Order: sequence, then structure tokens, then C-alpha cells
Amino acid sequence: MLLYFNLAGVALGLQAPLMSVTVQQHILETPQFHGRELVLDHKWTVMDCLVKVRRLRRAGDRCASRISELGLAWVAEDGRYIGYVGATELLLADPSTPVADLVRASGTVVRANDDLDDALNALRTTHTAVAPVVDDRGRLVAALSPSELMATLDAEATEDVAKLAAAGGIGAYFSANPWSVARNRVAWLLSLLVLQSVSTVVLNRFSTLLSNHLLLALFVSTITGTSGNAGNQASAVVIRGLAVGDIHPRRDARRVLLRELATALPLALVLGVASFLRALFMANGAIYAAKTALAIGTTMVLTIISAILVGTTAPLLLDAIGVDPCNCASPALATMVDLCGVLLLCSVGQAILPSAAAVSSKPVH
Repeated sequence: MLLYFNLAGVALGLQAPLMSVTVQQHILETPQFHGRELVLDHKWTVMDCLVKVRRLRRAGDRCASRISELGLAWVAEDGRYIGYVGATELLLADPSTPVADLVRASGTVVRANDDLDDALNALRTTHTAVAPVVDDRGRLVAALSPSELMATLDAEATEDVAKLAAAGGIGAYFSANPWSVARNRVAWLLSLLVLQSVSTVVLNRFSTLLSNHLLLALFVSTITGTSGNAGNQASAVVIRGLAVGDIHPRRDARRVLLRELATALPLALVLGVASFLRALFMANGAIYAAKTALAIGTTMVLTIISAILVGTTAPLLLDAIGVDPCNCASPALATMVDLCGVLLLCSVGQAILPSAAAVSSKPVH
């Protein structure tokens, strides 16, 4: 008899890993995947297969139409998936030919307990039009194609963009309730406000240094803004690499860090020199401002390097522990880099300009 898979029965034997959506979970939540795949027994002849397919077609069974939709049928041996046979080969072959002689192995086979993101990456990278999904016993569960998963990709992209902006998931823009959107954002913004307040404490503690060297204070936003942009660039590149499978968080971590460090050094030097020259220009080339300009340039170099390393490391760490790297949101990264920039500017300024670096002890009101 013709074999087709009872998805509900197999689901009892599968367990989904925590903190991820598996292929099996996605299939169970999508009714269109249930009980539609045509599976032929490898012992059948071509004539046996054609007779069975025609009989199912006349009965209106949906799995019979899959051979025309996909241009192929799946083949199983003792209930386990072994490959597929093309519809054209099935029609043109000698009727007495065993199906086993026509079977081809699939280039990509997805496991039901695989993470959905990994399955999508496999389909993309191998340019697979359709891939069989098998359970832990090798039985066919369903078949996936990139076009059928497009809705899932769109939903994940919307969620990832919201995470990158620390805006929370909103679904369709115009259908989102403004109060729900505000509730999703407020926790992030309050947390960032508390973190940003640390910068105020640092600036107050070094208020004497900044008041005696006003040029330092004028460059606070320049340093934090530029380094924040550099950190966001590094973070975006790493997150994309993780998303498309170019980067493995554990295997490639050291290689990625060294590569980004090699990128950070020339960037930091160029921006540091530019900041030094700009500071001198703002001071009209005064000799007394040279040390202040040096402090600004040095801080820019150190902050750019730190920002790129943080932007590289954060998504790698999150992905390695099973957390979506998009949770390393741009506002959070920018706030951390701001704090780092303020600390470095005040520390470098105090080291290079010791005579005027008396530390203020005035409390914050």
C-alpha cells in the first residue's frame, strides 16, 4: 500500500529544544504541511507507482497532486526516507523497472528537531528548491521550500528590526496599538536612562578637569557619537554573518575578533588624527591646546577600538548562549559605548593634563 506519514503520531516522539523554534514546531503550527507528501515504497515497480498515484488522484487525495507540484515523489525503505524519484523519470521509465533503481539522494535533508533558522540557512546556502524533513527515526515528516517559508522569514525580519532598535515586536505597523508599542519600548528606554545616568556621574566627578579644559567637554558628543557608529557597524556585520551562516559563534569567534581588530586599528588611527587636527583647528592652533588635542585624539583611538570590539563580541556571546543576537540592540550598544567614551576621555585627560585635573567631589543633584 501507499505510505504516507501521520504527523500527529510522530510528534509525540519529538522534543523541541528550549529557546528556539524547531522545524517540527513550525510544521505542526502550519496545517498546509500536514499529510500531503507522496511517499513510494522502494520495492514497487514503476507501474505499481503509477497505478497507485492515479487511484489516489481519482479519490481526490491531496498527496497525489504533490508529484505534479514538486515534479518528484519521495521514496522510503521500511518506512525510512532514502531519496526521491523525478516525475519525468517515473513516466518515461520501463513499467517493470523497480523504483529503487531510479532513486536519487537529496542534497539537503532537514531534521525535524533542527532549529528553524539553521534549516532556512541550509536551504538558502545550497539553493535547494525543496528539501525533505525527517524525524529522528528517518521517517519523512514533510517537505519545505523557501517560498513556503517566506511568511516566516518576513515575520522574523520584522521582529529582528524591532529588536535592533529596542522597539519591541509590533507586527504590522498600522495594526499595532500605540499603547502596546509604548509599553514594549518603555522598559528598554528606562533601562537605558539608568545606564546613561552613569555618564552624568562621571562627568560630574571630573567637572574641574572639563571646566579647565573646555575643549574636552566640546568633544564628548563627537567621540561618543563616532565610536557608537563604529560599534553599530561592527555589530550589524557580525549579526548578518550569524544570520546567513557565514559565522559560527564558537568556532569562528577568535577569527572574527582578530579580523575586526585589524579593521579597527586603521579606522581608529585615521579618526584619532582627524580629531586631533580638528581640536587644534578649533583652538586656532594655540600651542597650549596641543596637549588637550592629544588627549582628544588618543581618546578617539581607544574608544573606536573598544566600540568595535564590544560591537563584535556582544552578538557572538548572545548567540553562543542561545539568545537572539538581535537583542544586542543599537540603543543599548550606543549607550554602553557612550559610557566607555566618557570614562576614557576623562581618564586620558586626567593623565595627560595632570596640573589641571583636580577631581571635583560635588554631588549630583
